Amino acid sequence: MPKLTIMEEVLLLGIKDKQGYLSFWNDNISYALRGCILIELALRRRIALVHDPARRKLPLSERLIEVIDDRQTGETILDEALKMMKSVQDPPSGETGYVSGGGEKMSVNNWIDLLSGETWKVLN
Repeated sequence: MPKLTIMEEVLLLGIKDKQGYLSFWNDNISYALRGCILIELALRRRIALVHDPARRKLPLSERLIEVIDDRQTGETILDEALKMMKSVQDPPSGETGYVSGGGEKMSVNNWIDLLSGETWKVLN
C-alpha cells in the first residue's frame, strides 16, 4: 500500500466531505502545506536546521535550514523543493543562487514564504 506524504495527509484532512473539494486559495492551508514540505524533507533526512549556537535562542521559524542530502526522494514536489533549496545554498560556480544571490542559507519562515508555488514550476 503506498504511503502518503505528510502534505498529502493534511490535504486529505482539509477536504470538505459533503462538498467534495478543498479551497486551494485559503492562505492557512497553503502555509500548512508548505510547512509540511519542509517537515517531510527533514524526516527524510534531506534538510536540517543549521547548528549555530548564536541562533539557538531564536524561534524555530527564524533558524536556518541547510540541505544535508540532495538525493531525490521520488516525490516530485519534494524533489523540486529540495533542488531549489540546494541551488540557493550551493549555486553552480560563477552563478548566483536561484533567489538570494547565492551561497547562503535561509530561515524556515523564508522557505515557507518562497515555496508559495508562484516561484517554481513543478511540471517543466
